[in-house]
Amino acid sequence: MLDPEVMTDAFVAAAASVPAFVDALGGSDRVKGHKYFNGTEFSLAEAVAKMTSPSVLIAWRNTLPGNFNGETVFKHHFEVYIRSANVARDAPSGGARLWWLLFNTPMAGTTVNIRYTEFLPGLIMDTPGVAARQDEEMMDYFCASVVFAEMGDE
Repeated sequence: MLDPEVMTDAFVAAAASVPAFVDALGGSDRVKGHKYFNGTEFSLAEAVAKMTSPSVLIAWRNTLPGNFNGETVFKHHFEVYIRSANVARDAPSGGARLWWLLFNTPMAGTTVNIRYTEFLPGLIMDTPGVAARQDEEMMDYFCASVVFAEMGDE
C-alpha cells in the first residue's frame, strides 16, 4: 500500500504542473497539500478555513479496500479544496472553472490531462466529482472528490 503523504506530494506536484490551472490560480505556490499532525492548529478544517484566495488544498481522506481481484487492492480517497479569486479577473477563475482546468487541460510537456497520468506507479485516477460548499463566513468554495485505485500490492 502506498503512503498517503507520498501520494499527497505526488498529487500536488502533478496539479502544479498543469499550466492553464496554475495560470488561473496565479502561480504554482497556490497549490498545497495537507499533512496530518497533532494539534488543532494542524487540523484539516483549520487549513481549509485559512486558505487564501485563490488557492487549492489537496488532502488525503481515507483508504478503503478494493475489489481484491488481484488488480485493485486499495482505493485512496482525496479531496481537493478550491477557493476561487474573490474579485473579478480577466481570466475566468471561479471554483468550477478551476476544477475543470485542473482535470481537463494538459499537463506541462504532454498532450494528456491529469486524469490519464499515472503519477505514481500503479495509481490510477477515477473520474473526479465536484460539489459547491460554504464556509462559516458564507463564502463559497468547491470540493472535488478524487479516488485513486491502487493496482497490485506494493
